[in-house]
Amino acid sequence: NLTKINVFTQDGCGRCDYVVKYLQDKKIPFVELNTTTLPSNQGLMFESLQEAGFTGNSVQMPVVINKGKAEYNMKDLPTWVKSIK
Repeated sequence: NLTKINVFTQDGCGRCDYVVKYLQDKKIPFVELNTTTLPSNQGLMFESLQEAGFTGNSVQMPVVINKGKAEYNMKDLPTWVKSIK
């Protein structure tokens, strides 16, 4: 969905939960794409990452697609989420 933020998550991921809760609390529209309960989302996530120039085979979750830009391996998650608009 290109009109909303896409958040790729996995079960048991505290960082994923943090981002999802932040977006919910701030009432920022997003779509959660869980890669654990729907494995096809993992393929979609890696397609999006490859389009963004990612060449690895593992990534720190969550992966966020916002305005066509893939965000992943965020070091300082609390600061990063505050930049989401």
